[in-house]
Amino acid sequence: AAAETTDIAIGMTETSYDDLVGDDDVTEWYANVTYAFPAHKNVTVFAEIADTDEEDADVGYLAGMRIKF
Repeated sequence: AAAETTDIAIGMTETSYDDLVGDDDVTEWYANVTYAFPAHKNVTVFAEIADTDEEDADVGYLAGMRIKF
């Protein structure tokens, strides 16, 4: 945890795909952060960004809010 209200995660994976043409390895990475509002324990917001080393792949991203009832 970066702070009492903030969690940060980063990661990387390498996936090996075997197909009829040959071997292809893909490296993927991501980073995300989650923030919990101190005054409202049931509300958190989050954001993530991810990408691969594939030439034709776009950067992926998302943001959202979770509210527990």
